[in-house]
Amino acid sequence: MSELISVILPAYNAERFIEESVGSILKQTYPNIELIIVNDGSTDGTAKLSEELAAKDSRIKVIHQENQGVSTARNNGLIAAKGDYIGFIDADDQAAEDLYELLYKNIKKYDADISHCGFELVKPHETVKFHDSGDLLIHNKVEALKALLTGKKVEPGVWNKLYRKVILTNVFFPADVKVNEDLLFNILAFKKANKSVFEDVVKYRYRFVSGSASRNSEVLKHACDVYIVAKRIKTELTDPEIRNATEFFYAGKILNILKIFKSENYFKSEFAGELRREIRMIDFSKMSLRIRTLKSLLLDYPLLYDGFMFIYNLVYSKNQKWK
Repeated sequence: MSELISVILPAYNAERFIEESVGSILKQTYPNIELIIVNDGSTDGTAKLSEELAAKDSRIKVIHQENQGVSTARNNGLIAAKGDYIGFIDADDQAAEDLYELLYKNIKKYDADISHCGFELVKPHETVKFHDSGDLLIHNKVEALKALLTGKKVEPGVWNKLYRKVILTNVFFPADVKVNEDLLFNILAFKKANKSVFEDVVKYRYRFVSGSASRNSEVLKHACDVYIVAKRIKTELTDPEIRNATEFFYAGKILNILKIFKSENYFKSEFAGELRREIRMIDFSKMSLRIRTLKSLLLDYPLLYDGFMFIYNLVYSKNQKWK
């Protein structure tokens, strides 16, 4: 019998789409899959529907927990998983029928620890592919971490990937943050992966659901979570080969938070001051002269902030000095 793949599906008030999501896993061409649905304290019909689906197919296992968030739900799924490989799907998304056949094939063919592919973003009025070029990229650990930090080819989400379970020992999602939890999980996973393979063909449909985090408390919590994750990533990645990429990533996250703070009139807040102090401690010595100059502008001439951010974003999108 082929090796077992465990697919983890966290679900909170997901009765509208969960049948489609579950159906896309049960139709997989890969023959040996278990699906673990983790009901995260749903208040709609998700729990009942999940149990009904499990009663019809022995490959489905349902776990019920009090509402603790997607990270805890995924972590409980990881603990319960019996498979040799781990995949994830969100309750409102769909996987192509051959998603796991493709990812598994590439893991075996290239002796990789992580396999991932392209995806499409489904919005209310359009669908955008990322990127369906057909490219095949094989990365060692350093190359993969750099690509993950830059967002080039390595998507920070977990849903378009297949992981050897052995590399996920003691790797869990952070339960104390609500944003960028996927990114931190992937940093920890790719750090333990000697090799990863990316085939840029679209095999996953990610449904975009717009949020409304507009209240002051939500803006601040979002910013704090981004900062917490960025700082943990900086602490995790100490390899000299990726030091510049890590520092640039960290600076970028802080600058983006400051941009949000300025638009929300938090720029003079105590937290914003802490972020500016963090920037002063970042080692920019091996970055380009332009980046070092822009850093000085932000710290010493805050009234030029808008112009700084415009130039920074241009430089950030084109910067290639992370080798």
